[in-house]
Amino acid sequence: MAIGFLTKVGTGITKLAGKSGLILKMRSPELLLVGGVIGVVGAAVMACRATLKVEEVLEKAEEKFDKIKNFAGTEQMSVEEYKKSYYGKDIMTAYIQTGWDFVKLYGPWVAVGAASISLIITGHIILKRRNFALMAAYKTLDEGFKAYQRRVAAKYGVEEEYNLRHGISKCELTEMGYTDENGVEHPPVVSTATVAPYDASIYARYYKQRREYGDGGTLHWSPIQGHNRMNLKAAQTSFNNQLQQMGHVFLNEVYDALGYERTSYGQAVGWVLKGDGDGFIDFGMNSAYNAGFMNDETQDCLLDFNVDGVVFDRI
Repeated sequence: MAIGFLTKVGTGITKLAGKSGLILKMRSPELLLVGGVIGVVGAAVMACRATLKVEEVLEKAEEKFDKIKNFAGTEQMSVEEYKKSYYGKDIMTAYIQTGWDFVKLYGPWVAVGAASISLIITGHIILKRRNFALMAAYKTLDEGFKAYQRRVAAKYGVEEEYNLRHGISKCELTEMGYTDENGVEHPPVVSTATVAPYDASIYARYYKQRREYGDGGTLHWSPIQGHNRMNLKAAQTSFNNQLQQMGHVFLNEVYDALGYERTSYGQAVGWVLKGDGDGFIDFGMNSAYNAGFMNDETQDCLLDFNVDGVVFDRI
């Protein structure tokens, strides 16, 4: 029974140690940064305290040099013999001893400062490696999704793939029949409508009036007929020119220009010139879903940006 109890205790300690080690490893960049900052502050304090003792070291050194320079000779050795044989050695020894006093005075804070900077650099390196790993994972996922898109488009067609990806569907709307004031009967009318949810894809944005922060709309929306279409076309042309001049455009730059909130992925994905994408920027205004918008029948549209994927590592 005692052995079983000890085994459980040992297993619990092992699990706790493993979990604690994992947490420390996960939080290591933050811990290294905090330790480095504390060490830098401590080194500054130590340097200030050491500076207060500099005068004492200098006075001690000055006494040594004065004693050497003012040597008056002894019964065993004259001043000439001392300067000829021992003066240079004693001066060198005094310099070395004074230097060692300064090393003992400032050495600790230099060591602490160097160790602190090393901690900060190590934390930065760990974060940098993790960012590269996340970027590689995201890029792999993005390439896999694009391959899946191509397979769906090859089997069902490009338009159907687009509708599936954005949740666009067709539904029948039935208008009830009625009899007008002249007694003429109007039969029921069945029509087909296209419906799609807001923010259908991770990059897509619905161009509509913003009524409150975070509802997916934009303050740039205008109720004037044709005004939104003209502004979006001008923005698309402007960013294509920027792509040709700068060689890259991030999705967050487009979000900023169109009045949308920035996203974390928007700082890594976008377009790059002469990459493996389309080679141009398209807001997706010419999709079948936006037919009414392009014909000035509605002022809202669904923008689906043809980003190349992760371009941060290809610039």
